[in-house]
Amino acid sequence: EVEATVPGDSGVVRRGELTFVDNQVNPATGAITLKGTFANTDRALWPGQFVNVNLILGVQARVVIPSEAIQSAQQGEFVYVLTPDDTVELRTVVTGRTLEGRTVIMEGLKAGEVVVKEGQTRLQPGAKVSVQPAASQPTNANSSAPKKTDATRTRDNGLQP
Repeated sequence: EVEATVPGDSGVVRRGELTFVDNQVNPATGAITLKGTFANTDRALWPGQFVNVNLILGVQARVVIPSEAIQSAQQGEFVYVLTPDDTVELRTVVTGRTLEGRTVIMEGLKAGEVVVKEGQTRLQPGAKVSVQPAASQPTNANSSAPKKTDATRTRDNGLQP
């Protein structure tokens, strides 16, 4: 799918189908030639016209968590997940892209699960924890209560939370 806007056309977005992608980048402009087919019922687009284009490669729902929740071990990456009885379980995860302190989780978590993002070195599977919402966390650096965060679902479109 491709979206086109005509400069000076008040931001009207026209959706069409991508039909050609040139494999060469213009060294002077950094532009790539794309060709698309549009319904063009209002006849606002002309053959060969230059437009601004957004290429939509695909949108996938993914779980995204704060990067500091992810721990590494010889067996791979893992997180601590809060269970309904306020204990934690160790969960192996497969990570994807990381951007601005947030990481896509490809496998191992479901949307809405709560992960620990601070104090993991003091935990072991089955440990009982006292959960405090992040907004009411004490400012004392010696606090031993692990912080938690909800795993959230977002578009995996360049990881834009």
